[in-house]
Amino acid sequence: MILQYAITLEDVVAFNEHFAFTHNRHSARRMWLRALSYAAMCGVPIAWVLHRDTHDTGVAIAVCAAIMVVLVIPYHRYLRHYLRRQIRGLYGSRSEDGTIGSHTLEGLSNGIKESTANTQSFHEWSAVQAIALTPSHLFIYLGTPLAHIVPRKAVTPEFLSFLRSNLPVTSFEESK
Repeated sequence: MILQYAITLEDVVAFNEHFAFTHNRHSARRMWLRALSYAAMCGVPIAWVLHRDTHDTGVAIAVCAAIMVVLVIPYHRYLRHYLRRQIRGLYGSRSEDGTIGSHTLEGLSNGIKESTANTQSFHEWSAVQAIALTPSHLFIYLGTPLAHIVPRKAVTPEFLSFLRSNLPVTSFEESK
């Protein structure tokens, strides 16, 4: 089974976003916790001033909760935007390193071989930790922040069947 495709900067951004906000549950929780703590840092002082002036604890708690709800979603979106911007800045200046450009992924009986203009790599099936299938990409995770990135339009049903036949079913994550 051979797939030939091209990786763009947007594919690399999509992988990093998937890793940070979906695949790595610890990282995803940390992102939400960071957004929640930012909202709390803004809401608690305002609620404290309101409580000091009105002596109404219920109103102060309600205002604090409202401020936190209003700030959590925009801050979480800001974190996504910040991640995208950082990845674009990092990879945008390094287009010759083999990440961005033409790739060939070959499924062999004993593992996966990937070739680019500058690199060749081979990973045995035991090195594959997970497969994530999203509407736009197939990510073959080899380690925590390491994966083969394949645009979904390059993935054939035969290649997916081949992956499923060589990996345990538990290593597949599919999102709609």
